[in-house]
Amino acid sequence: MPFMTLKLIAPGVKAVQTPTQVMTAIVASNLIRWREGLPEKIGGWATFFNFPVPGYIRELWAWEDLDSVAHLAAAGDSGLNVLTGNSLQAVGPLFQVRSPTALQTTAGSPLVLVDDVGSNASTYENVTLQTPYSVGGIVIWQGNYPIVHVGSPDQYTINVGQNAVTTAASGVVPQFVTTVGSAVVTVTLPSSTGTPPPLLAVGSNFSVVLPTQVGGITLAGFYTVASIVSAGVFTIMAANQALTADTRYYGNIGGAPQLIQWIVVTQQPPGGGWGDGPYGGFVPPTSGTTSWGTAPAPPPITGTVVVAADWCMENFGSVLLANPEDNALFQWDPTVGLNNAQLVAPAPAIIHGMFVAMPEQMVVTYGASVAGVQDPMLVAWSDAGNFNTWLAGTANQAGTYRLSRGSRIVGGIQGPMQCMLWTDVGLWLMQYIGYPDVWGFLEISRGCGLIAKKAVCVVGTQVFWMSRDGFWVYAGGGAMRLQCDVWDILKNNLNLAFLRNIRCGANTGFDEVCWHCPSAASANGENDIYVKFNVVTNEWDYGYQNVSEWIDQNVFGNPISAMPTAPAAGGGNQSLIMQHEEVADANGQPLQYMLRTGYFQLMDGEEFIFCDYCIPDFKWKRFAQAPNVSAQIQLTFFVNDWPDDDLNPPIAIGPFTVNNRTQAVDIRCRGRYFSLQVAGNDLGSFMRLGGLKFRIAPDGRNPN
Repeated sequence: MPFMTLKLIAPGVKAVQTPTQVMTAIVASNLIRWREGLPEKIGGWATFFNFPVPGYIRELWAWEDLDSVAHLAAAGDSGLNVLTGNSLQAVGPLFQVRSPTALQTTAGSPLVLVDDVGSNASTYENVTLQTPYSVGGIVIWQGNYPIVHVGSPDQYTINVGQNAVTTAASGVVPQFVTTVGSAVVTVTLPSSTGTPPPLLAVGSNFSVVLPTQVGGITLAGFYTVASIVSAGVFTIMAANQALTADTRYYGNIGGAPQLIQWIVVTQQPPGGGWGDGPYGGFVPPTSGTTSWGTAPAPPPITGTVVVAADWCMENFGSVLLANPEDNALFQWDPTVGLNNAQLVAPAPAIIHGMFVAMPEQMVVTYGASVAGVQDPMLVAWSDAGNFNTWLAGTANQAGTYRLSRGSRIVGGIQGPMQCMLWTDVGLWLMQYIGYPDVWGFLEISRGCGLIAKKAVCVVGTQVFWMSRDGFWVYAGGGAMRLQCDVWDILKNNLNLAFLRNIRCGANTGFDEVCWHCPSAASANGENDIYVKFNVVTNEWDYGYQNVSEWIDQNVFGNPISAMPTAPAAGGGNQSLIMQHEEVADANGQPLQYMLRTGYFQLMDGEEFIFCDYCIPDFKWKRFAQAPNVSAQIQLTFFVNDWPDDDLNPPIAIGPFTVNNRTQAVDIRCRGRYFSLQVAGNDLGSFMRLGGLKFRIAPDGRNPN
């Protein structure tokens, strides 16, 4: 009988076509990659850090500070942690929601004294005012304000950026008044000092940051000032008519102002001695009096950890910039001795995502807020080289721009030579043009909106991303759809409730770009399946792997990923940080790879095939390994009379374990269709498929 050599005339996994259409191709795979048209076992992974990291990780960022110390930041649903050497430090933002008793002004000064018992503030901190507050003839609008002085654990001073008209010991928040059957809402914002604050003009925006229920309707977002009634009183139009006549304070919190205190943990000083601190220590109302000449013990630091469904992080020199999705922007510098991240107060109070743009090193945010209300289509950026300047002026390059098409900005990156922003419907380029406009915006393609914020990555000069109906590449000045031979693996097989977990990662050492996704079978929405593309040879494959985040080659060497693991003993999610391509196994366990060919046939299936002999042909080990090293490979042969018969599935012959000393395998099988599966689960091995030889012969024709 003659021999037939299995030659893959169509490299790449072909999961769209039927198995009989692609006889000499791979139709199913797991944990493989392509090398010059030949499939091989993928590289393994091992723990980068020996202990689990709290939470499911949604963002990784590796950088080296100006002291030449390397760090890896890992952020997720349990906050922000940084790995440095063998230590793990929680550096995430901390906050408290506070209701100060009063904000006091001094005539002619922008400094406002905040009475907030037990705040224990420091000058490293900032506050975010969530309610407008009328006091001293001015309105302190919602926004971020730095703490510039601390007088005691119960009082601190903020700079509100405008001079008070009068000295006042307290103020008021707005009141909303409704009338039955009317959408007109009257807003009262008087002054307790007799000097009314400057009113908004008719047609300007009034923002309601804290949703407020009044008269059976809910106020939230921006409202246009419809009319001026009198000093301190104006009207807005609600979306619905009120059901009752009602009067309510802003935010339904009893008329008190509300703010968020962003807590910064500093290195605590040692206890004081004789003559250290003020005589007698702090005095009432702090209840912190101490013995004569002895400083009080530092007050305990408490706060709530900021967590988020997703994060964006980049470094700005030594500084790590972090944005919990739909929250503020924070900074942490490992070289200054602060234990956790500080608020970047001048930045927008709410941000959907961010990145650092070149060539001028500007921080670009999208889905940014105005007056505390988020605009999903607004882009805001800082001054060049300075992430603490965000208000546009003649002496800086900060600014904002609102995209004109789409409902929301899904994601954005610094791409090759330009920035790129994706809405839910299309792709925009953001190109630096210099002062005064700074950036130019151009929508270049529609129908290719991003499926998830992290479903995009850069490989060389190309940008790859996933939309809801396929894969795209930006190259040569245009967006093009990629032909995908494994699209059926994802089409109608995604967990639509957790699309935000999709991650796209590059492995430039192997010319690969990979999308990790949650399949319909993923009950908790974590990624469990992937599709992968070789950007040089255009080959696809797919497999199964639990990866929640991935970063390419970095200061630590090979790519690093986060993999969810079993919950901690006391409960709570956790992840393992892995480094790839440095070992052959799956963190000390066998890496279970697999590939399966399409169906072979003779004379278009008219002839049955009899096969009795197979001569294996593989690369059994890596080049530098010892001569006696060999992979242990399982070969399984499948035969069937019909290509897709659920009632009569293929007959499996095997598996047969082969190595580099195996000369041949006796299989003896007969059928119209014939396929081969190659798999392995041994430790420390490598495999690349060559040209297996089969001894076959016609064995009768189809009787039907």
